[in-house]
Amino acid sequence: MYQNATFFRRFIANIIDLLIVLSTVIVILIISRFSNSNQTIKYYLSLSLIIFWLNFYFLIVPVLIKAKTIGLLIMKLKIINNNKQFSFLTLLKRNSLLGFYLSLLIVLTMIFIRPNDISSTQNGIKITVQFQFFQTLISTLLSIWFFIQTAGLMMLLFSKKKLTLLDYAFNSRVVIDKYIEPNDQKHIILIPYYYHERKFYYFKGD
Repeated sequence: MYQNATFFRRFIANIIDLLIVLSTVIVILIISRFSNSNQTIKYYLSLSLIIFWLNFYFLIVPVLIKAKTIGLLIMKLKIINNNKQFSFLTLLKRNSLLGFYLSLLIVLTMIFIRPNDISSTQNGIKITVQFQFFQTLISTLLSIWFFIQTAGLMMLLFSKKKLTLLDYAFNSRVVIDKYIEPNDQKHIILIPYYYHERKFYYFKGD
């Protein structure tokens, strides 16, 4: 059996994953910024690379290192389903709210914000009706995502089973990567013990 991971270990693992993802995204944006390519090419290529990176990290990396992201690996945790096994389908469902959801936000950015909308003036981005709609949509989607993540952390913090909303929704668990042998009484073999009563000898005195 596996022991469910504590709030602290899962929180630190999430922070590590977040730092790795953000640092890579920043590197992609910096390289794009100083590239000599066409502005339109740089814009769409950099966003496409970010989408690829998000899905690679949260979907492919756990498959390559056996149900773990880098954060889970460092904190010695892994993802399993309720059958105590790693399942790619379970992983796909779990990370749909992270990799796919964030990818959706970027795709919406590519649809509503075009390179020509980004101005080099002090105002930065031209405030249009289309941009205002995009801003409202992204804010709403991010609020939903943060609510789900916050609710999950609160459940993890106060739940005795150490399970989050996503754990219940996708029948999965984040556990400590150390198998504990169950103490199953059905496998205890009782060996009979034979007690041989001591013999007493009596002597008649003079």
